[in-house]
Amino acid sequence: GPRDQAYGPGAHVIPSLLGKILDPAVPEVVVWGSGRQTRSFIDVRDAARAMLLLVERHPVPEPVNIGSNDEIPLGDLVRLLMELSGVFKPVRFDLTKPEGALRKSCDSSWLHELTGFRPEYEAKRSLRDIVTARLANRECSCPVRVG
Repeated sequence: GPRDQAYGPGAHVIPSLLGKILDPAVPEVVVWGSGRQTRSFIDVRDAARAMLLLVERHPVPEPVNIGSNDEIPLGDLVRLLMELSGVFKPVRFDLTKPEGALRKSCDSSWLHELTGFRPEYEAKRSLRDIVTARLANRECSCPVRVG
């Protein structure tokens, strides 16, 4: 979400890619693998709402997937982050690096069955909010370090 503090070499994919895009010292954005691997993301606001619905409507302590079916290839994610930030750089897909699973997605059909939950925030809106928050806080106390 907009307040994600996962900066640095161990950052998750969205803050890591956005950090590379926004860092003027980084001349190009390097994506491990082909960029065709897809990932699904859920907005933290939707995840919180899903947890509250589960507590209210299904207070049984058993695992329930909370996610979105909104998948995006990492190459498209990089281009979208550049578009939303207004910062454009060359993108290089490093095929010598592992790309992980070709597809990582979450089946949250049981969550929907139990609670009626459906995400309200589409990926582009969430990413726009993240980029806006990051641009507003460029001088944060957690500088981006690309390893």
